[in-house]
Amino acid sequence: MEIPARSGKRGQPDEMVPGNRPVKEGHVRENG
Repeated sequence: MEIPARSGKRGQPDEMVPGNRPVKEGHVRENG
């Protein structure tokens, strides 16, 4: 399940939102 870097507006939890909190290191780390 690959989540795009900008999926925060699609209904993803804050954990996958880049710039929020790098809870899931790997998804957020890829974009920065």
